[in-house]
Amino acid sequence: MKKLFFKKRNAEYFRRKRINTELVKLKKQRRNNLVFKMVPLLILFFIILLGSLYFISPLSKVSEVNIINSKNQQKINNINGLDFNKNDSLLFVKKNYKFAKKTLLDKNQNVKNVKFRISNINKLQVNVTRENVNAYLLKNKKYFEIFANGKIADKSIPKDNLKNYCILKNFNDSKNIREVVKAYKDIPDKIKPTINYIKNKSNKSNPKRVLLSMKDGNYIIANYDTLSKKIEYYPKIAFSLKQKSIINIEIGGYSYPLKHKLNQDS
Repeated sequence: MKKLFFKKRNAEYFRRKRINTELVKLKKQRRNNLVFKMVPLLILFFIILLGSLYFISPLSKVSEVNIINSKNQQKINNINGLDFNKNDSLLFVKKNYKFAKKTLLDKNQNVKNVKFRISNINKLQVNVTRENVNAYLLKNKKYFEIFANGKIADKSIPKDNLKNYCILKNFNDSKNIREVVKAYKDIPDKIKPTINYIKNKSNKSNPKRVLLSMKDGNYIIANYDTLSKKIEYYPKIAFSLKQKSIINIEIGGYSYPLKHKLNQDS
């Protein structure tokens, strides 16, 4: 009887011990499940808190705006149409890069490309690539820069500041100016410096007619759409001339003395 009593007692002890162990494991599992569920919420809350602190801090705003010439890395004091300012939201600035670039290209004739960059956390750098000057437009006795993209500067420059570029005279139509500038760009580099100016001499029968004044004293009458190809032969023609002449290369190619027919034909 004693053995049977002790066996029952031991069995009850081990059963209770197993139940307690299972309860401890269950509590631990519930606690782990609760922690597992809370961690993502805590992380999300922490992220939201950091985001809120960032957006109300000075780090989220533009601390400085620098406009840099991409070619020489020199600072540009001002540029038309730049709507980004100090203390603007960086999020707003980054979101409007594309629109800001289009505005700058539209409002600045001498700008070829614009790139934006954030440096040192919140400094905005605007890298500006300038268009090359290809020629000058003489209008109302004032000189205006004509850029490689065909656009014309709004403000004139003093005659003393002119560089060794061709001058366009008597042109009023912007489309014709772009076409003449394009034709001038295609002229061989060895001939470009020998041109004083290109003058519009269009008429009803030939809207593309131009007159070129050469630095050697000769004149060329041509169509600007075929000018770059035909002017290649000018050095040989000029070398064969015995006096200052007008060379007509509109259709074929012939010349005549300057003193007799300049006023009539030019």
